[in-house]
Amino acid sequence: MKLPEKSLLNKVITEPQRAFLIDGLGAMASALLLGLLLPSFEEFFGVPSDTLYCLASIPLFYAVYDWGVYLIKPKRIDWFLILIALLNLAYCGLSFKLIFQDLSSPTIYGKLYFGIEIGLVFILGCFELYLGLKKRNRL
Repeated sequence: MKLPEKSLLNKVITEPQRAFLIDGLGAMASALLLGLLLPSFEEFFGVPSDTLYCLASIPLFYAVYDWGVYLIKPKRIDWFLILIALLNLAYCGLSFKLIFQDLSSPTIYGKLYFGIEIGLVFILGCFELYLGLKKRNRL
């Protein structure tokens, strides 16, 4: 299936450097939501604020990494893509463990929010892994 030339997905495939910009924006959005907004609604989401702050620190670090790689524009981008992909997938696992280890704690809204976040980050991580391996001619 051929993608339209102007689609965002096609632009990221042809210029993998853009993946870092997109990932960094998403990571910053996650960090702000987890660190600033969701703790104010601890009872609504059913997730302790200390768990939210812990999770918020991780995407903050990822955003710095992503934007650093985006600005530096290294020639061997494949390793950087593979690393952020693996970090994103690890974040999915950690988030799942921290949020869903006690199913009675998060409310339906907390489960919904984190289910969506984990799903989006998982898809992005798989796509970044695909880009990194493709760049290394492994696919």
